[in-house]
Amino acid sequence: MGEIQVKISKMPIVLGIISIVLSIAPTIGVLASICGVVISSKKLKKHKCKAYKIGLTLNIIGLILSILFFGILYIYIYKFN
Repeated sequence: MGEIQVKISKMPIVLGIISIVLSIAPTIGVLASICGVVISSKKLKKHKCKAYKIGLTLNIIGLILSILFFGILYIYIYKFN
C-alpha cells in the first residue's frame, strides 16, 4: 500500500514539471497545469503531504507561465503583424 501512495503522490509533481515545460505551447500547458492543480488540491485535502504542496506550487507556476506566454504570443502575432 505504501508504494502505491508514493506513486500517486509523485503524479502532481510530474504534472507540474510537465506544465512548466509545456508552457511554451500555452494550450497544452494550461490543460496540464489545470489537471495538476485539481489533482493536487483534491489530494491535499485528504492527505497533508509535502509532495502535494510542491505539486500544487509547480502547477500554479506552470499555469502562470502558460498565460504569460499566451499573452506574449498574442501581442507578437496580432499587434506587430
